[in-house]
Amino acid sequence: MICEDCEEVQPLLKTPGVFGGPHTGVLNDGRALLYSIMEKRKHKKLSSTIDPVGDSQDVRIQFDFGGTKSIVISNSDVGKWSGEFVLCHNDLTPRNLILQSRTPADGKSSYRLAGIIDWEVAGFYQPSYELSLQDTSVFSAHRHSLIENSKLIRDNDSYAGWTRSSQDGPLSEYSSAAYQELVDGLIKEMVARRKAKANQANDKDAVIA
Repeated sequence: MICEDCEEVQPLLKTPGVFGGPHTGVLNDGRALLYSIMEKRKHKKLSSTIDPVGDSQDVRIQFDFGGTKSIVISNSDVGKWSGEFVLCHNDLTPRNLILQSRTPADGKSSYRLAGIIDWEVAGFYQPSYELSLQDTSVFSAHRHSLIENSKLIRDNDSYAGWTRSSQDGPLSEYSSAAYQELVDGLIKEMVARRKAKANQANDKDAVIA
């Protein structure tokens, strides 16, 4: 566990001389990190593709979402990454957060972050890398529901992720019933995907046999 106030944490938060971590391997520069991600994606069915742009060292990310434009990452931008990498946890979910309750002078109870556990997939990446992991950790159908209910929009700054406009008014709250429905839907979809993968593996074994 890494504690919020521990002095030994501070040296770890400085920009390191290497990039990456368990997700991608440890690499020496931003371009090696980018191509490591591209190589891992070749074996997965994903909603976007990353390909080189002609004979240049630039790469283009093409999304399968309707109306979404492609993004070109220039070689000059990749060269700047060395000054932007920070320590990322890469699994910041509620189960890995330790909160401490406290009661201020006004009597209203609140919580503070006391620690973060499970650092086995941590590494040195751009902040936007961890944002992208969290952005895709919820299945698409439920992600759209969360985005719509919370009135979120994709910020032009990739480091900001999803943000809300100040003109949208107060954030609507989930009722306990709506929240439970969302959780049940996530679990149901997760179980269905695992069963589909298991059936696919069994079919392959049957063909080999």
